[in-house]
Amino acid sequence: MARWLPGLLVTAVTLLAFLPSLQGEFLNWDDDENFLFNPHYRGLGWTQIRWMFTATHSGLYIPVTWLTLGLDSVLWGMDPRGYHLTSVLLHAINALLFYRVARRLLAAGFATPPHPALSPAGGEGIPAPPPPVGGREGSDPASSPRRVGTAGPSPRAGAGTATPSPPRGARTPTPSPLRGEGRGEGSGTIAWAAGVAALIFSVHPLRVESVAWVTERRDVVVGLFVLLTLAAYLRAWREGAAGRLHRGWYWIAVSCFALALLSKSIAVGLPVVLLALDLFPLRRAAARPGAPAQRLLGLAAEKLPFLALAAGISAVTLGILMNERLLASRESLDLGQRLALTGYGLAFYLWKSLVPWPLSPIYTLFHPVLPWSARYLIPAGAVTLLTVAVILARRRWPAGLVAWVSYVALLMPVLGLFHSGPQIAADRYTYLASLPLALLLGSGVAWCWQAGRAGALSPALARAVGAAAAALLIGLIALTTRQIAVWQDSVTLWRHAAWVEPASDIPVFYLGWALVEKRRLPEAREHWSRSLDRVPPDLRALRARFVTEIGVVEQRAGDHAEAARRFREALALDPAQAVAAIRLGLALSAQGAGAEAERAFAAALPLVIGPRPPIWELRAAIAEVPVTQPEARGRLAFALALRLQQRGALEEAGAQYRAGLSLLPRHAEAWNNLGVTYALRRRPDEALEAFLQALRIQPGYPEACQNARLAAQALGVTPAEIESCSPGHG
Repeated sequence: MARWLPGLLVTAVTLLAFLPSLQGEFLNWDDDENFLFNPHYRGLGWTQIRWMFTATHSGLYIPVTWLTLGLDSVLWGMDPRGYHLTSVLLHAINALLFYRVARRLLAAGFATPPHPALSPAGGEGIPAPPPPVGGREGSDPASSPRRVGTAGPSPRAGAGTATPSPPRGARTPTPSPLRGEGRGEGSGTIAWAAGVAALIFSVHPLRVESVAWVTERRDVVVGLFVLLTLAAYLRAWREGAAGRLHRGWYWIAVSCFALALLSKSIAVGLPVVLLALDLFPLRRAAARPGAPAQRLLGLAAEKLPFLALAAGISAVTLGILMNERLLASRESLDLGQRLALTGYGLAFYLWKSLVPWPLSPIYTLFHPVLPWSARYLIPAGAVTLLTVAVILARRRWPAGLVAWVSYVALLMPVLGLFHSGPQIAADRYTYLASLPLALLLGSGVAWCWQAGRAGALSPALARAVGAAAAALLIGLIALTTRQIAVWQDSVTLWRHAAWVEPASDIPVFYLGWALVEKRRLPEAREHWSRSLDRVPPDLRALRARFVTEIGVVEQRAGDHAEAARRFREALALDPAQAVAAIRLGLALSAQGAGAEAERAFAAALPLVIGPRPPIWELRAAIAEVPVTQPEARGRLAFALALRLQQRGALEEAGAQYRAGLSLLPRHAEAWNNLGVTYALRRRPDEALEAFLQALRIQPGYPEACQNARLAAQALGVTPAEIESCSPGHG
């Protein structure tokens, strides 16, 4: 029981700390887009699985994560409590897995190294005691007793060995009451230190965003498979011989890594982590023949399957981001600015790991990025000094360098070099990167406890370290509980975010939308009016957006005349406000002014295709256009679909084309465009049918002719509809 107690404690504490998140709702921070308005993931049938493995929803390719969410939909329907429960259980499993991984790595780190320079204490700290006579290195001294004070052979020694008597007056070491107090994996010290490391990871407030936000299920799923990869790799090392990895466990590790990448591509840096672990604490380079450079190359070559998988998913992810125009362009961020953001991110996450309050769902990236300003120079200087320090201390403290390299490698995909989104940083990005930092703190606790027992450190001080670790964990749990309460609902979340970052407009908009969604209309009206008052008169486009939102509140309240007045005011401030134009049509239609409403809808068509209005606001406004006005609603849906198609959001574009065609089924151009979205998503049968439908409506339609010929050739068929095409059409 004592052997399993730390792991059980880690799992139980993690579960208890995150149980309050089960009361959370689906949030208006991507949960609505991913779950409430997305029927494609609901189930585990062939249709849903095909969608999961072909969709790039929201610019992400995460089929394994979608499988877990599909299972949730089968088990829980649309009850958010079930989704939260799955996330909490996965996180608790990850905590237990990390405990096991940490226990192995700490045992390896504190084992007697082949060279003093590789000692965790640098050869100048606590000397590693010799292994028990006749025992295996790293075995439990309590289970391998030595006779003290006798000359002659020990009962457990080999022939010709003797156990010397201690000097006169010397104290015989008192055995520890803890079972397994050695330095191996079975050591009580190692086990409890690994438990501390696992809890520092699992109950840290930075984990809340990943666990309490259903959209970030991908973090706990990728964490599961990353930790399984590490566990399998360590087993391959343990079961291997002559410096080689066990082949079976090695390929299990590769397979788990592939599943991790299909859960979230942030895991691409793991091969670098494995190579760093080879050097310390596994010390695999020392066990291999050849020159140091040759050994390192051999270890790197061993990672080729991992690197190939990482390169493949990186190419896919970058392709999706560029295709959907989600990756920051070179014009918006040059190399110097990207490097500045990278340094800022590395320092920011380290600081938040040490001081995790206040936390926010959004840390806004404010433009312009000035690399030579104090905001970016100070973090860059701190990161540079820390990097130089761990490099210089690598012989005395190799664990520090390995932890830092691992931290950087696991964060690199989400730092400024590959920037996307409105944020400069996000708590969720620390889920993997926090693992080496937590392990480093756990190793410090183990070192202090070992030093206290060896007499190199005051026993009182060693006990104080244990008390400090307990106090730290209690403090982290308290902050985590507080942060979970922030994520309970959208209104609470965005009130908190607006408090953390009052200069950002993003929490202002999301808070207003959340108040409207909750039908708290007086609060929403006051919120938008207060926000409008603080906008300078020269920022006409921003003022127009706030005025539009006030109009939406009046529309929800049933005052369509006041809503129409507000929408006209918004269009006077910014004629490109597509949402205001559509909602003006809605307000006029509700007042019975059908002709004016049709003109407003027609005026909105070219605005929808423009780059400015948010997609979800457009979709919500278009969805409110009554089906009794099919021409207006259908054409607005086609316009939104075209904009989505131009952005590379092919799946959502297809949905809008189908919605429009359900109202205007004789629209040949829309059928052709729908076929293009299918073709680009590698669904040739559906693409050909859409092209043929366009030709049935408009025989000889040039674009449809060309597209239908290409699709038919790919499928090896010759449909009769193509006969209407002239030889020059395709």
